This record gives sequence, structure tokens and C-alpha cells, in this order.
Amino acid sequence: PRKGRRFDVSHETELKISALGLDTTEHRMLDVVLGLLRDEGMPCILLAANDPSGHLVIVDREAAEAEQWLTRLAPGQVKLVLGGMPVQGRNLAFLAKPFNVGALRDMLMRIVRPMREQLQATPKRQDADAGPSSVLLDALREARETGQALCVQREGQPLVYVCGAARACAFVPGHDAESLFMPQKPLAFHPLDDSAYRQATQGLAVSALDALIWQCALQTESGCLPRGLDEDTPVRLKAWPNFTRQGFRNDFFRIAAVLARQPASCAELVKTTGLPRASVAGFLLACDAVGLLVAGLPAGADPDKVTPLRRKTPPARQGLLARLAERLGWRRA
Repeated sequence: PRKGRRFDVSHETELKISALGLDTTEHRMLDVVLGLLRDEGMPCILLAANDPSGHLVIVDREAAEAEQWLTRLAPGQVKLVLGGMPVQGRNLAFLAKPFNVGALRDMLMRIVRPMREQLQATPKRQDADAGPSSVLLDALREARETGQALCVQREGQPLVYVCGAARACAFVPGHDAESLFMPQKPLAFHPLDDSAYRQATQGLAVSALDALIWQCALQTESGCLPRGLDEDTPVRLKAWPNFTRQGFRNDFFRIAAVLARQPASCAELVKTTGLPRASVAGFLLACDAVGLLVAGLPAGADPDKVTPLRRKTPPARQGLLARLAERLGWRRA
């Protein structure tokens, strides 16, 4: 897996491992290695044979159904592929066959250790992220980052088709964003190839994926800041948000207006705008979700020379902010 990649362990308390298509010898070696991992203080749960729902999925590429399994796994699942020909991809590792217990142990140690460390280090954050909107948000962001196409379903019924490469989505007639946010039975995410996506969306109205991601971010737990951001971390915008497409809110415009002047932290934005912290946090989370937020001061900036923010922005100046943004070279998102 790519260094620094955030593994998707959802709100679980134990790391689950799936084994798909492994032969008897490979299963025996895996059992031995999992015992060694337990001795190292890294216990994992091995799911029933061919159960694909693990956080880490081990797939024997030489198994008859290997390719079918790999296409059906969710983008956020970590995959360890066993085989003769190397493969590459996001959240994917490869171990050449034949291998011995030592090689399998070393590989799983490199994969499992950071996954368990994250799981144990952020239990509160994972509890907050356990809601359906947060799970959906992670899946949509992962699809956009990887270029993956997805079909989002509930109880086997398609609700929306997503294309990360085109940053587009198409709802099935009778469904909209509110259908996704209903706290009913959980959503399922099924990867599609490009041809399957094109065929499924023929005749459907296509809209911007970022607009759906923005709405989804606003549905997550109130007051939740983006990962890695605290109250005092200054942030800035890469571009002016597309309020026309993503939904205009006067409080969000006020926050963006402040950030058009200079970087500011969540605490500073609350103080400067006089808005509730939940509104500020919601705006920052939505901007981060669509890739508009940058943490920290610009390169070379002197924090001692940053002008303190005033609580009120003069109305005349506020009216010129959009034109000012264009003059500064900002693009519309």
C-alpha cells in the first residue's frame, strides 16, 4: 500500500482479514503467520473462507474467480495479491509465489501494523465517522481519487452511479441525494468498469460528483473538522467555491470572504464572522471534501507578519470579494 495512505477501517474495533481463493497450503501458512502476529501484539480476525468483507483482503491471483473478486472489492479495502506476475494499484500489495512463512509474515507485518495503529489511535474519530453519511463520503472521495466507477445500492437496488474519472454521477429515476442520506439499511458500493458505467447511465441525467460530495460532507456529524485539522491550524482556499452548483448559503459566503483575505483557523473564523462553530466546521469539512482546502500558511509566509483578522468586514469591501478573487488569479471551483 502507498506510504501514508489512510486505510479504511471504518468504526470496527478489530482488524478483519479475508482470504479468497487460497489453497490448503496457503491457508496453513496464513494460520501460522496470524499466530505470529498475535505474539507480536497484533491480533486479527480471519473471516470465513471467501468472505470478502475484510479490511485486508488476501487474494490468490491464480484462483478461478480471482479477477471477479478483485473487481468487486471496494476501493477502500486493502488488497494483498498472491501470484506470479506483479500487479500495482492503490491500496494494493503484491507477494510473488511461491513464498514461505517468513515472506508472508514480513509482508503482513508491513501491512497490518499501520492499519492497527490507526485503528487504535483514533477510536473517537472512528465512532464519529460511523454514520451512513460518513461511510458514503469516504467511498465517494475514494472513487474520485482513484478514478473508480461505482454503483451505490441499498438492498440490491441501484440509487446512483458514480464515475470518479469524469467526476460525474447519475441518479436512478426516483432517487436523489436525500435517498442516500436516509438512515435506513446500509449502502453497498459495487465497482464498475468504464463500459458498465456508460451502459448503466445511458439516458440518465448526469451531474457533478463534487456537488454530491459537498452535500454528503454537510450531512456528517455537526462540528466535525477535517482529519488532521485542529482549532488553531490556519487554512486557506485553493479556489472560490462554486456556490451556484453546490448550494448558496450566506454563512458559507461570509467564511469564504474572510479566507479570500488571508489564511485563518477555525477558532479565528468563528470569532471573526460571529457564526456558530458548527457552520464554520461544516464549511471547512465540505471544502476539504472537494479538494479546496489547504492547511497551513503559504510557503515562505512569516506567521508574525500575518495581519490579525477583524471581526467585521466592511460591506463595501465584502461586495468586491468575488472580483478581488479573480484579480488575484483564483479560479472558480
